[in-house]
Order: sequence, then C-alpha cells, then structure tokens
Amino acid sequence: MGMEANAIYRHITLSSGEEIFLSSNPFAECKDLFDSFFGIYERSIEPSEQQSKHELEKCFSTGSHLFSVLVSSGNVLSGSIYWLDRKTKLALLAYMATDNRVRSRGYGGKLLSQTIVSMMNEFGIEEFIIEVDSVNEKNSPDLGIRVLRQHFYEKHGARKILGFNYECPIAHDGYKPEMELQIISKAPSASIQTSKLKSWVEQIYIGAYGLDKFDSRIVSMFKDSPSKYHAPQKC
Repeated sequence: MGMEANAIYRHITLSSGEEIFLSSNPFAECKDLFDSFFGIYERSIEPSEQQSKHELEKCFSTGSHLFSVLVSSGNVLSGSIYWLDRKTKLALLAYMATDNRVRSRGYGGKLLSQTIVSMMNEFGIEEFIIEVDSVNEKNSPDLGIRVLRQHFYEKHGARKILGFNYECPIAHDGYKPEMELQIISKAPSASIQTSKLKSWVEQIYIGAYGLDKFDSRIVSMFKDSPSKYHAPQKC
C-alpha cells in the first residue's frame, strides 16, 4: 500500500494536559515536532544505532512507519518511531527517546501506553515487538541500563520471550550484543508457537530492515528451537 492508503495523523490531549501527536508522514504534517524530537534522538541513541534524518525521511516515505511524540506546554519531551504492518497486525518499536532533563517523570510511559492503545484500537495492530539488549551479559558495562530498560517495558505490559536469542541485523560499531525480544500483545498468551515467532521475525527482517526471510541469521536463530517459547507476564 502507498502512503495515502496508510496515512495516519492523530492529535490526542491527555487528561493530565500533555498532547500526543501520531503521524505516518511527520516531514509533511508536523516537521517542527519531528525536528525537536530528532535533537533528543541524537543525544539519546547510540551513534552506531542512529539513522540520519534523510534515512528516516526515506523510511516514512514508504508509509510503513509511525512517529509518535508527547508535547507539554509546547515542548517535545518524548518521542518514538515504529515500523508497522497492518496486514500482519505487527509493529516493531524502532526507537524511543525522552529528553534527559525530564526522564523518570512518566512521560515516556504515557507516550508508550497511548501509542499502543491507539495502534491496537484504531489501526488493528495486535503484536508489538521490542528489541532489547540482553541482561544475561553480566560483564556488560551498561548492564544497569539494560535492566532498567527491560523493567520499563515490563511495567507497561511487555513480556520477555524466554530462551530466545535474537539477532538484530544492525551492528553496534561492529559489536553485536546479545539480544532478546519483549512483546506487548492485544491478547497476551503465556506461550508463543515457534512458527508464529519465526513469521514475526521474518516480517521484521523484510519490512523493517529490507532483508530476506531466508537470511542466514534467521536460520541460525531457529535452529534446533523448541516447538514453543514461554512469555509469561511478570508480576
């Protein structure tokens, strides 16, 4: 589908007064907000994981990405970028960043929750995949950050897919940390059939990264895999 068929633009005012904007074409519909978010993005995301503004504009030109941003008193405080496929009802959180001056005040959580509710109720998305660095690398210098990041998503309904070692196609300056997947589902289940998980990973590789479903990394991820993976809700 082209941009017009997938066009999304929403303006939501929260009961607490903040505003949330959702746009599938932010370079045309809310460029000033995207520009403000991009400054936060550059300061918050590891340089090796960043895409240039031009690269992001190309992503949005396909109609397969969604920009969401939280604004308070005219100031952009938190933003995120999703890849989504309405046909398969699947979304991937590509980037999320909050202004470091207002972190730990709940803005990122408000944005995440409202964006997911909107995508579920209005756009038919049922599964939200989050790529996270593994907390199993105990010697990692950023282990504390990894733990906090996973806890943040768990607090907002994410479940970790236990025992599944995910390989993200993007290298971090040549270094590939161990990675895991977390998932937020419209209809959560304590287990996920491996065939379903594989189809999600294939769609992410194809749609979000422009790769092939027969990529050797996918073959490696699912070699000798069990028939299903557990993804319990954390209490």
